[in-house]
Amino acid sequence: MSATSGLRRVLVAYGLYGMVEFSIWTAVILYGYDKGGASLAGAVAVVQLIPASVLAPMLASVGDRIPRGTALVLAHSFVAFATLLTLVALVVEAPVPVVITAATVATVAVAVVRPIHFAALPQLSRSAQELVSANSMSSMLDGITLFAGPAAVQAQVSRVLADAEGLPGHIFNLGHGVLPDTDPDVLHAVV
Repeated sequence: MSATSGLRRVLVAYGLYGMVEFSIWTAVILYGYDKGGASLAGAVAVVQLIPASVLAPMLASVGDRIPRGTALVLAHSFVAFATLLTLVALVVEAPVPVVITAATVATVAVAVVRPIHFAALPQLSRSAQELVSANSMSSMLDGITLFAGPAAVQAQVSRVLADAEGLPGHIFNLGHGVLPDTDPDVLHAVV
C-alpha cells in the first residue's frame, strides 16, 4: 500500500493501540486473578465492559462533531492517559477498587478509538483502493496484536499457570480470533 504519511502514522498508531488494548486487558484480568482468584477476575472483566459498552458509543460520536484527525489524537491521548493511570495504580499497589476504576477508564478509552479510527480512514485515503487497503491493514493489525501482546505478558501468564497447577484446565480468550496463516505452534505455546 502506497499511503500518505498521515495514513501511515494512523496505521502505526492503531497497531500500537492494539498491543496496549490486549496488554492492559490481560494485565488487569491477571491482577484480579492474583488478588481474588477466578471470581474477582470475572468480576473485573464485567465491571470494565459494562461502562465501556454504555459510554463508548456516546464518546465516539464526539468524533463526528470535530475534525477526524483531532478526534483520533484525542482518543489516543485518552488511551495513553488512562493506561498510565492504571499503570500507576498497579505500581503503587493502590487498593483493588482504585485499580479496577482506573482499568475501567482505560477500557472505555480503548473502546472509543476503534470507531474513530475507521471513521477517519476515508478522509486520509486518496483513493478507494487506498481506503480498502487501510481497512484491511487495520483489521489485520487487530489479529496480529493478539500475538504481540502475549509476548509482553508471558511472565504473568506463566505465573498464573504455576499458581493454578493441578486444576483441571484454563480458558484463554483469543480476542479477535486466529489468522488463517497462524503457526499452530504459536497457539500451543500460549495454551
